[in-house]
Amino acid sequence: MSLSDSGLVPEETGGGYRTKACSSTMDLAWDLAGRNLLPEFAFVRAETQTHGRGQFGRAWVSAPGNLFATVRLPDSAEILDTLLPLALGLILIRTLETLRVPARIKWPNDILVGLSKVGGILVEKKGPVVMAGMGLNISSAPESSPLENFFHIKSGCLAESGVNLEPSDLWALVLEQIKRHISGMILNPLTVVEHTGAVLAFNGETVVLEDTGDSNGPARIAGIDPQGRLIIETIKGIRSIRRGRIIPRVV
Repeated sequence: MSLSDSGLVPEETGGGYRTKACSSTMDLAWDLAGRNLLPEFAFVRAETQTHGRGQFGRAWVSAPGNLFATVRLPDSAEILDTLLPLALGLILIRTLETLRVPARIKWPNDILVGLSKVGGILVEKKGPVVMAGMGLNISSAPESSPLENFFHIKSGCLAESGVNLEPSDLWALVLEQIKRHISGMILNPLTVVEHTGAVLAFNGETVVLEDTGDSNGPARIAGIDPQGRLIIETIKGIRSIRRGRIIPRVV
């Protein structure tokens, strides 16, 4: 299949491709990489996705006007391992800082503005190749699920914070931040831990945890450990968890 057959055209700047629609920018990026058409820092950006996905294969609603992109990171990014979603979260935070939008990381891979989720990150690795999928709601927010509404975590968009950018312009800012910061993070992974602590949502607060395996229930968030795991304090003591869902105790 040729690039034109898949609807891909070269992006004007940045060394990647764009398409009006695809099933998933992640899937398209893997296809291009398999044909040696996606070098490091090259990307795929779509106006909309029909089968966008987030963590654990959850559907990512992909309305036009928002940002959906997958970039091939340097192979050396593999050294960040489980810290990589947090590293990319920091990059999105720094991008939003340039737009004067204060944001936080909701462990492990969501971006919050206030108590609204405006973005997410998906990392996939196959052999030495590392892909980072990023989504940011710019002009509209997908309808929150009943569960999210009940627990006061709703979808939001950057337009609510005064951001009025085309997806291509916002992606150019994100890509610039990736190229500027990822090498330093690779050289010193512990800086990811340090900087994440400063922007970690609900840090020091008591929340409810689900899907952790054996640590469900109330817990106080106490930071991030060197492997990117969430440090929690419960009545059983202090421990780190590799996965889980954070539900803020908002009244």
